[in-house]
Amino acid sequence: MTNLMQVTENAAISMTSLEIAELTGKNHADVLRDIRNMVEQLGITDSSFAASYKDPTGRSLPCFNLPKRETLILVSGYSTLVRAKIIDRITELETQVQQLLAERVEAQTLKIEELNQRRNRVMENFSNFAAENIQTWTRITAVKKQLKGMEKELKLFVEDQASHLREISIALRIAGDAETADDLIALIKEMQRDAAKLKPQPNLELDLWMSNSEVLLNNYISEKLRAN
Repeated sequence: MTNLMQVTENAAISMTSLEIAELTGKNHADVLRDIRNMVEQLGITDSSFAASYKDPTGRSLPCFNLPKRETLILVSGYSTLVRAKIIDRITELETQVQQLLAERVEAQTLKIEELNQRRNRVMENFSNFAAENIQTWTRITAVKKQLKGMEKELKLFVEDQASHLREISIALRIAGDAETADDLIALIKEMQRDAAKLKPQPNLELDLWMSNSEVLLNNYISEKLRAN
């Protein structure tokens, strides 16, 4: 039997006049006549269910495509055996429609699950990316704070040592040792230049510089005091 089932988007089924003729054993022309009589009595225009098909020679010929309700109305005037065939066929079509709908629902469900999995993966990757960047930014911020603190500590150390050396140079000038006082002033300027050039890093560089500077300064002062 030729399968002429029609399935619309809302899962409604219909049968063509060709299939009705095949199931009932009637001539297609007689079925067309019966349909026209039926739609006239129902007050429906022929164009509501009008369709066409191509015969083996390629000619386009008229036919009808009837919904379930109109199909049952049409065959209600036929014999019991004919009505049974049509009803069985409609039942078969409805079963096929339900299977088709079930397949569509399953396919959509799988698609939704796949999309949800993809979305979850994207969100997880984004969360990991955000967490890594937050950690990186936190580390950068901490390093910046550390550098600022180290620069401040360096400036304070240099100013403290410079102030100490200025006091010593004044005392030396008063004591008449202008040469040593000038050496101390030169040492102050050298320390300040070195401090300006130094770019503290988050390691032991600053501590080492300050420690060496303090040792050199103490040694210099001790030598000058012993010489005097």
